[in-house]
Amino acid sequence: MTVRMQITTPVTHLCPFVEEKDVGELVATWEGDEVELHDLSRLLLSFYDTRVSHEDFTETITKAIERKGGIGVQVTTYWETANLEVVVQSGRSRGFDLSHRV
Repeated sequence: MTVRMQITTPVTHLCPFVEEKDVGELVATWEGDEVELHDLSRLLLSFYDTRVSHEDFTETITKAIERKGGIGVQVTTYWETANLEVVVQSGRSRGFDLSHRV
């Protein structure tokens, strides 16, 4: 069965540059066979105490969904850091959608 999926979830990781938690939101869309959502949830939670940039975090999640069978994967993350609103996209991007904010 081929389906189109979208998930939205809060995400957290450690900032690689200063001593703080980065809290944001992830929106991921893909098509294809079913992706095991519990595995994906565990992967997202595993970043809680990991030092990683927003860009590497977003790219890692994109590649993980692709490995699990997702086709046409697009992952967008939204962050507030250093008094800035940051949007990071990975995968099949059609440009930034700023309508969905942290």
